Amino acid sequence: MTAIATIVLGVSLMIQGGTVLSDYAQVSVPTEASSAQLGGSGLVALFLAGAAGIVLGVLGILGVHTTVLSAIAMISFGVGLLLSSNSLWIVYAVRRSAVATSARLSREMLANEIASGSAGIQALAGIAAIVLGLIALAGHENDLTVNLAALVAVGGALVLTGSSLSATVLGLMREPS
Repeated sequence: MTAIATIVLGVSLMIQGGTVLSDYAQVSVPTEASSAQLGGSGLVALFLAGAAGIVLGVLGILGVHTTVLSAIAMISFGVGLLLSSNSLWIVYAVRRSAVATSARLSREMLANEIASGSAGIQALAGIAAIVLGLIALAGHENDLTVNLAALVAVGGALVLTGSSLSATVLGLMREPS
């Protein structure tokens, strides 16, 4: 079951990366901005972590050291979440800078808080997954329980920071009609 959950979370990470990437595609980016300033490398890390999780989950289903591979997948998921944690906030910041308004509206401040909170949740879940994966990999006596706790942390972060949150933030940033 852990291997199947690892595959599902790997697919979810790739879907979330695609969602944030589509948000990037809708933003007008200044020509002098580099990919490092826009957090593009974090999205690559999210895609790679998702793909690695899928591969490790498939190997786990085939019976190749399921517990060890699941722990390694949790570490890669944690790294992916940690590196991509500020991607949504960067999309919000770029979009906000593109719209020149002198007065900050309450909806803009709310969107900023949601985006920064999302980044914080994703970073904390990434750190938790890394630590729990390392504990499981070190041979803790309850390594399956530790792996499952890491799966819950990553899954919870994906639910809390997923596409609905992205849509909420982007919806708050749209100009009122």
